[in-house]
Amino acid sequence: MAYKRKKVEIIVETPRLALVVEWLPRLGVSGYTTIRDVGGFGRHGPRQGSGLSGVFSNTAVLVITTEALAYRILEESTERLRHVAAIVYLSDVEVARGEHF
Repeated sequence: MAYKRKKVEIIVETPRLALVVEWLPRLGVSGYTTIRDVGGFGRHGPRQGSGLSGVFSNTAVLVITTEALAYRILEESTERLRHVAAIVYLSDVEVARGEHF
């Protein structure tokens, strides 16, 4: 059986990752996944995760959660990430073990 949940994806500059993972648990997030060195192209041009310092790299933070909590995260991120190179988006997902999320 599949359970409907929301996936929140936050792409943030790696040096600012602590800003994100610090407030997620306070909102009620019980877990998340990070993927380092996420690259892409956007309005600020290309962004590639290379170099020793990590200054120019991005990290993706993935959260699977309920719809209500997903929208709380979205609202909170609007204020907290206002002056940070970051993007936040939601998508619908189905999971096998709904009690985990």
